[in-house]
Amino acid sequence: MKVMWALVLGMVISFMFPLKEKVAKINGRLQQFGVVFLLFFMGASIGADDKIIENISTIGVKAIVFSILSCLGSIIVVYFLTEKIKFKKDKKVSYRGE
Repeated sequence: MKVMWALVLGMVISFMFPLKEKVAKINGRLQQFGVVFLLFFMGASIGADDKIIENISTIGVKAIVFSILSCLGSIIVVYFLTEKIKFKKDKKVSYRGE
């Protein structure tokens, strides 16, 4: 819950006081470093856990099945939503604000 509050607080503060371009670039680099740092230590802790290493093939199969079913579910939902919401063929739809 603390993480959620920190995220919301950061969003509110950045909305009220937007970062300047130079500070935003530095912030982006710090975020990227933080993500790489986090991934490294997550990998190290996973590699040190014997139970995870023993079950890595089962975990991998479950992950692949989960990702495939997630993609298929998304495709099916989008298909039915686009069938329900018909667009006029003579009107061009632009997503770039043109």
